[in-house]
Amino acid sequence: MNELTEIKIHLESLDKISIELFFLNFAFKETGNDYMSLKIKDFQKKITAIEKSIYNLVDKSIDEILRNTEQADKNMINGVCEGIESEKRENENGK
Repeated sequence: MNELTEIKIHLESLDKISIELFFLNFAFKETGNDYMSLKIKDFQKKITAIEKSIYNLVDKSIDEILRNTEQADKNMINGVCEGIESEKRENENGK
């Protein structure tokens, strides 16, 4: 399992926790316990902020990986094209 897969699993867990906290918040609010409702809501907001922050970091990492891959592909294609051109010149000079 690679790091991005592990991160995705943890993010899914955070999302599930956030959903459960939403329902717990609702239950406390409905039973009149506003204090606990607000505490849970604040905790849920913190989890959501952490989740968004991790998503942003993952997006930046993926973007960087894609840029590096694109550059490597470009370098490889340029190398192949240069090799073909070099071979052409050698064949033309050899005639």
